Amino acid sequence: MRLARLLLPGLVAALALGGCSERIIASANDEVLVVVEDVRRQAPLATATVHYVIARPQPLSDDAPAAERVMRMRYEAEFDCSGLAWGERVQELTMVGGQVLTNQTPEPVLRRPSSGSVGESALKAVCDPDFYGTRGSRRPLRSIEKDYLERMGDR
Repeated sequence: MRLARLLLPGLVAALALGGCSERIIASANDEVLVVVEDVRRQAPLATATVHYVIARPQPLSDDAPAAERVMRMRYEAEFDCSGLAWGERVQELTMVGGQVLTNQTPEPVLRRPSSGSVGESALKAVCDPDFYGTRGSRRPLRSIEKDYLERMGDR
């Protein structure tokens, strides 16, 4: 029983920290929220998960019904920090109607994002310590998304 009392505080602390990995809010504007998490900064390529939350869901095509509008995108990506490029291994699109479309590629095509784009913000969130050092959050992703979408709904 004494051993359990000694171990219990450590276990509680471990559970409290579980799932509290840092997320980096790369960009939040009137169109999209970009959150980067699960960052592993390593050579030659860093890896991370990039989440895009669309303020106003976008259609996949001009004649797509409302249920087929994209409301979230998730990328499992690789980042070349020295070459300032990134590409996805997995792309997942979540539609308003709940359907999820997934595309996987064995080797990502690394591309340099346009200057000032949300893609560049995602790259900086992984590769630029001056950028990611000021944008970290331990809040759950769903909480960050909820606040963003509520703010966008008020506009």
